[in-house]
Parts: sequence; C-alpha cells; structure tokens
Amino acid sequence: MSRLDRHVAMVQNKLALGRFIHALAWASLVFAALFWIGLVVDRLFRVRPPHHMIWIWSAAGVGVLYAIAYAVIKRPTSHEAAVFIDQRLALKEKFSTALYARPLSDPFAQAAVKDAERTAENVSLHKRFPLEFPRQGVGTLAIGCLVLLTMAFLPRMDLFGKEAQRQAQVVQTEKQKDAKRELEKALQVIVETQAKGVADEDSIKQAKKDLEMMLNAPIRDPEKAKKLIAEAGYNGEKISLMTAVDYPVSQAQSLVTFEALKKLGLNIELLTVDWGTLLKRRTSKEPVDKGGWSLFHTTQPPYDGVNPATNFFLRGNGEAAFPGWPKDDELERLHNAWFDATDPESQKRIAAEVQKRAFESLPYIPTGQFLLYTAYRKSLTGRIPMHVPFMWNIEKQG
Repeated sequence: MSRLDRHVAMVQNKLALGRFIHALAWASLVFAALFWIGLVVDRLFRVRPPHHMIWIWSAAGVGVLYAIAYAVIKRPTSHEAAVFIDQRLALKEKFSTALYARPLSDPFAQAAVKDAERTAENVSLHKRFPLEFPRQGVGTLAIGCLVLLTMAFLPRMDLFGKEAQRQAQVVQTEKQKDAKRELEKALQVIVETQAKGVADEDSIKQAKKDLEMMLNAPIRDPEKAKKLIAEAGYNGEKISLMTAVDYPVSQAQSLVTFEALKKLGLNIELLTVDWGTLLKRRTSKEPVDKGGWSLFHTTQPPYDGVNPATNFFLRGNGEAAFPGWPKDDELERLHNAWFDATDPESQKRIAAEVQKRAFESLPYIPTGQFLLYTAYRKSLTGRIPMHVPFMWNIEKQG
C-alpha cells in the first residue's frame, strides 16, 4: 500500500469515527431528554413503565446500535476522503485526481498519479484531522445537569393517586394473605376435631367443606371490578342499602357490603332501620330519593332452598315475586317444568337448569352460608342435628 493509500485510509477511518461520535451525540441527546421527561413524570405522577431499568438500558443500547449503524452506512468512500484531504491541505485536487486517474493508462494520468504520490511522501497528516467535540454533547451535558437538579429538588408527588393505589393494593394483598392464614388455621382445627371422633357431625363436615372452598377461591380484583362497573354504564346514581340493627346476621352482611361497594366507588348510603321498618319499606317500588331502596340482606334456612318448590327467591314472576320483583320468563318456565316432571331424575335435571339460569339472570345474589351453634348437656339424647333447636324427641339420662 502506497503512502497515498495510507493517508486516504486513515482519513477515511477518522471521518467514519467522527460520524459515529456525532450520531452517538444525537442519540445521547434524545436519550437524555426522554430520561428527564420520564423522571419528571415519575416525580409528579408516580407513573413509570414496568421493569423500568430494562427499558433504560435497552434505550441506551438502541442509541449505541443506531450510532454504529449510521457510521457504517455513512462511511465515506476513499474518493470522498481524498477530496477532504485536498480541501484541508489545499492540494488543488491532487489526491482525488490521482485516485480517479490511477486505473487509466494515459501518460498525463500516470504523471498526475506520480505527482500525488510524491506529495503524499512529503506531507504529514499528524494533528491535521482532529476529532471534533459534537455540539450536541453540550445539550446532553445540560440535560444531565437538569436531571441531577430534578432529582435533588423536585419532590416525589402523587398527582394521579398512583402510589396510593399501589399502597392500597399492597395492603389488600397482605389482608388476603392474613385471611388465607386464618382459614388454614381454622381448617386445621376442623381436621383436629375430626381426629377426636366427631367427624360424623354434619356441621363439622359442612364447616370443613366451606373452609376448603374459601381457601381455594380466586383472589378478588378490585380494579377489575371498577372497570366492569364502568362498562356496565354506572354513572354515580345513588344506591340505598337497607339494614336492620335488630337482625345481627343481616346487619353484619350489610356492613361488609357497604364498605366493599363504597371502596369500588359506588355512591351508596347505609339506611339503618329496625327489621319491621325494613319489611315495610321493601314493599316500596318508588325511586331511592322518594322512599325506595336498592338492596338489602336477608337469610333463608337450608330446607327452604332444597328445591324450586320451596325456594321462593328463585322466581321470575315479576309483580308476584319476592321484593325486587325479578321478571324472567325462562326461569318461570323451568320452575313450572319442575312441577310437571314425573320422575326424580327429570326433576334433578331441571333443578340444575334452574340453578344455571338463576346465575345468568340473578333474581338474588347468595352471599354465603353460616352455622348457628347450639350448646346442650351430654346427658341429653335424641337431639336432631338442625340449624335450629328442635324440642321434640329429647330425653334426659341419669
């Protein structure tokens, strides 16, 4: 390789390096600006992308790859490098003309090449083509200072309540874990009780079954519930929840329901009355602001819910139905079909269809089951295990 070729190759590499540095400076400027904007958004609104460090490093990597790709694509040709040398050293196009004329056999062309070669032997390019600091780097440094000032003096705020929501979610998760631990303890108590020889008690079996169902139940998602409420078209209408202070079971459920719906953002009021007043008011079909109501809790003994004949909640006969007056012709058709069935298997099949339809139209919403405990002396025999104490068939020994 002649000295002319070495000069051209060196300048060619320096120009490519300079273009890489300038491209990297532009990428750094954009990266710094985006980082500062993200920092301000995080400080003001507590909003940041998930796994934000991965995003930061990925953006930095993309910037470097962009600079490399730009330098490779825009790498100057040897002729462009020769033109640059001619301009910088005022050689009157000697080097560029030599590269152009080198393939030619013309005597004048060969003379121009030899002249350029002699010139290349006598010139030094040392310090003649220094790398320039890109002006964009000044902007990057300025934004870097702005980032440091922002981190030092801009306090963390929560204008959108995102951090409060996250903290509430953490608290909710901890409550769910605590509840699960308590359920596991209660289930262990049931297992130990069975081991002591009272496993035949229906109440013990039912309690174990209920606890296992609660333990395996899916975790509730309040945010999803809020989204579904909005999709349903709720627009802040007033909701009246009636509760009776002299009906402890209903009162307890009402308080839980009130707090749950309130946390979901519903405009709900708790109307506290006695049971007699509740029974009277639930017959009203007026709007809430005119003495009406939206919902209330009540209970039903298990023997009332064993089949469609006795479960008066599972009706869809409108004005003649239980207060709330659900209207569902399909549910009524299934109800009547159950009575028309001529064998137990048909009744069982129709009863399952009634259950399925009830969970589609929701004439009422089951909220759970509970047990009433009865204390009795060991000397009593003939007791009938039921949710209420029966006074017949009882005998006292000794």
